[in-house]
Amino acid sequence: MQLCDALPTHQLQFSAGDLTSLESYTVHDISPLLDSAEWPPFQLRTHGFTFGHSPSLELHASAMEAANWRHEDLLQELERAGKAVTAKHTGFPCASSGRARPFRGLYTNVLTAHGMAGGGGQLRGLPEAERHAIRTVYSTNDEVSSEAHGHLHSDGGESGSYHLWVPIIHAPVEQWPLVVANATRSQIEGGLGLETFDWHSLRYLFQHRMRMGDYVLLDSSETLHTGASIEGIPTKLPRAAVVFDYVCRTSLLA
Repeated sequence: MQLCDALPTHQLQFSAGDLTSLESYTVHDISPLLDSAEWPPFQLRTHGFTFGHSPSLELHASAMEAANWRHEDLLQELERAGKAVTAKHTGFPCASSGRARPFRGLYTNVLTAHGMAGGGGQLRGLPEAERHAIRTVYSTNDEVSSEAHGHLHSDGGESGSYHLWVPIIHAPVEQWPLVVANATRSQIEGGLGLETFDWHSLRYLFQHRMRMGDYVLLDSSETLHTGASIEGIPTKLPRAAVVFDYVCRTSLLA
């Protein structure tokens, strides 16, 4: 990844390996490449992740307000658009991963949920005093949880599984971006092993100030990734992102 050598860097905090405490990592910012001939700088098949932009993935607060914050139909539309984007990158037809909902989770510190059990309900805003660093409004099992910080991980699963990470409602993303690593979990496990690996030796990447319609697509079974906090910026700045799970393979042609 010699392309990264000329990119600006930021210090981001997250944990990795067996460490539960935060550490500071140097992360390369790919945003200067947005309008260059180098875009997109990474290919899903080669690197296990890619960055991109599609107007079909924009979901603004005004649309949520018009729907009285009843979000299910809007996120269903976004999931269908994300499926088309993912299929274009993989070259294979894609399907939702088979979860009860088409999305893995809604990760935000400015919204909370009311009456979500059974798939309905509404979102509502959180006052700033109640904001956590990251809050999972809900996931596929209706879990609502708070996280102190991100932890570098892959999600496992079958080959051909992908995550699509999309900022919604608030943009640009000033804090808590998604960070990806330039090595897969299998590569590390086949080398020194997770327990003794020097996590600072990896090259980490993110897109600073992601806009509405920007996305990160990654191989969820192998690509190491995490939400991370940018040093020197308040952790309670507004952020909302939805993650969709897809499975893409030739057998879906049948």
